[in-house]
Amino acid sequence: AIPRQYGFPGVAKQKAEHENLLKQLLKLEADLRAGRAKFSEAIVDQVFKPMDYHIRQIDYAYAEFLRENGVM
Repeated sequence: AIPRQYGFPGVAKQKAEHENLLKQLLKLEADLRAGRAKFSEAIVDQVFKPMDYHIRQIDYAYAEFLRENGVM
């Protein structure tokens, strides 16, 4: 994958966080569809705020790394 190909130093953390966020979203979808959960402020706090943080911190750092290395 591109992060490894260009030596992005945070690749392991980024991959682990992506996998964790995806697991959370898939569980949330299943719970919502099955009626085990309702959309609430708690869901925003548990799922969407960490996703927003990840995008703004980890993914932004990755994009900046790619720019600095002439990939983008």
